[in-house]
Amino acid sequence: MTADFHALDGRATALGHRHAIDSGGVHASASADGGTGRRGERDVRRIDPDSLYRQEQAAGYLGLVPGTLQKWRVHPPTSGPVLKFCKIGRAVRYRGSDILTFVEQSSCSSTSSTGV
Repeated sequence: MTADFHALDGRATALGHRHAIDSGGVHASASADGGTGRRGERDVRRIDPDSLYRQEQAAGYLGLVPGTLQKWRVHPPTSGPVLKFCKIGRAVRYRGSDILTFVEQSSCSSTSSTGV
């Protein structure tokens, strides 16, 4: 079952199919679970380099569970690229430009190599 919503300022309104525009103007489409089978994730299709994203949005774009990003903040990976984050008060946010840089730096040419 899918549900549509418009996420503005962190709130969601059910409409039937899921289509979102976050406060940064980024469009996302997904099933109620983000198309991943994991509750609470949103499938962000495009990242605006100038916008800030919540943990769930960043994780959804990267195809990860939000808990992975939590772990990386406490214990950053010892090899490969590190995903930067911002603390605004108690809120954790990810810059779109940092997400895109992380993906670019994570590109590999072999399964035996780590990111650049």
